[in-house]
Amino acid sequence: MATNFPGSLDTSTQQPTIASSDEMDDSGKEHDVVHTNHSGAIIALETKLGSTDSNPSSGAVLMGTGSGTSAWDATPTFTGDVTIPDGDLILGSTAVTSTAAELNILDGSGTSWTEGTPSWTNLDPGNATANTIRHIVIGKVCVAQFKITHGSSTNVTGTVSLAPPVNADYSHWQMAGNAWFHDTSGGKLYQGQCVITSSTKVSFYGIYHGVGTYSYSGGLGATNIATWNTGDSFTGQIVYRVA
Repeated sequence: MATNFPGSLDTSTQQPTIASSDEMDDSGKEHDVVHTNHSGAIIALETKLGSTDSNPSSGAVLMGTGSGTSAWDATPTFTGDVTIPDGDLILGSTAVTSTAAELNILDGSGTSWTEGTPSWTNLDPGNATANTIRHIVIGKVCVAQFKITHGSSTNVTGTVSLAPPVNADYSHWQMAGNAWFHDTSGGKLYQGQCVITSSTKVSFYGIYHGVGTYSYSGGLGATNIATWNTGDSFTGQIVYRVA
């Protein structure tokens, strides 16, 4: 059964005034006042904490059941936030060491793609009709997709590279994905590899025509595939471990 909370704390001002000549066993005045106040406090605590059917039980918590009422509940449902300090969540006898961000990764609804603009080296997008990169981080893994479609003022001045959206956990060169260069004027599709060459750099190697004839192996540049024209596009996807 539900129990009622006291309307207010015991703030009685009827505390005994004991003179130096008073004795506790003389008049009973002091005893009566102290007894009344103590009994009132005890009744208030018993009313708040429960009695008979609402007495505390193993594994139960005292929950509010409505305005001014409470009851012990062995299967409580919390309607507000529950804050547990890091390292204090224990399931069974095993402490949970994952962070909240890591646990959220288990929920697909807890992750989303982040849209952005690529940071190129030796490639000035100019009036590119598309110049985008999006990425998602799942645990310590980043997946990124990029694309640029050249406009009339897009300019390539040297060996092209791209800054990854999140710094890579880099110790040596590592294959990270594939890239495609579409030469619309020549009607050709070149493909190759994306390589992590530093924590802040993605380079492009081994771009070759679909029939197997290599066009270059030293990095994507201004002239080693074909002349970059309006409408040509360069796309790719990388997957790598983040720092």
